[in-house]
Amino acid sequence: MAHCMSYQVSTHGLFHMQKDLLEFAHEVLHTSLLLEQVSIWNI
Repeated sequence: MAHCMSYQVSTHGLFHMQKDLLEFAHEVLHTSLLLEQVSIWNI
């Protein structure tokens, strides 16, 4: 039973880590796209 609980917790933690990574990647992508637009305007 304890093993099952720890498995659930680790899976939950991995899911949250993935979600955070996806949000971080989305932010980075968004920022790089904005920077690209700005550099295009500067040319």
